[in-house]
Parts: sequence; C-alpha cells; structure tokens
Amino acid sequence: MNIISIDYGTKQVGLAYCKGEGIPLPLGNLDNDGDLWFSIMGQIAQKQAKIVLVGYPKDEGMRAKIDKFIQTLLIMDAELEVIKIDENYTSVQAQAITGEVKKHVAHDTLAAMELINRYQNKTGIIS
Repeated sequence: MNIISIDYGTKQVGLAYCKGEGIPLPLGNLDNDGDLWFSIMGQIAQKQAKIVLVGYPKDEGMRAKIDKFIQTLLIMDAELEVIKIDENYTSVQAQAITGEVKKHVAHDTLAAMELINRYQNKTGIIS
C-alpha cells in the first residue's frame, strides 16, 4: 500500500513517499500557503496513497494545529487512513544527515522520510 508522509510546519511542509514496502523517497517541501491543499491532495492522488502519516510533536500548540490539519485532510478524502507518528528528534536526524545546524531546505523532507522509517519499523515493514 502506498504511503505519503507529512512533516507539517507553519511555514514549510515536508513530504515523502513510499511505494509498498519500499524505501522512503523525498517529494520535497511545500510552502504552507493557499496552494497547500491543492498540492498535497495532488500528490496523494498521483502516488495513489491510501495511508498518510503525519508527524505529531510534543508541543501542545502544534498538536492543535496538526489535529485541525488532519480533520481537513479527512474532510477532503474520507477514505484515507491517517496515522499520527511521533516526530520527536526527526529534525535532529535531518540535521545530522545534512550537516547543517541551521534550518536547511531539506530538513522537512528528510523528517518526512524518517516518519516512514518509524512507521515501517513499528509495523514490521522494514525496507
């Protein structure tokens, strides 16, 4: 089953994709603007994703924003299976990969790829 993962941020949204039991692949970043929903739903349709993983932080303020994001996602496509994945330390892992301590353009996409890895490890689908 195809998977899209989303690292949601107030400015940028990182996306990654996995076909079946394959390895996570980057889809890039999207600006969190008026075109966000069009772009996300377009990627979900193009990749024929049935599962959407959404990074879920410890911060209560961001959790509320992500809960609202998930509600809208399910309104747009009620057949999606949306799964919250603990996103703690995904940014640290992304920084380790890029070698950049400051926010790097690839961090959100790398974090989204890590969400897929965590889901695969949790469900026993190891790529």
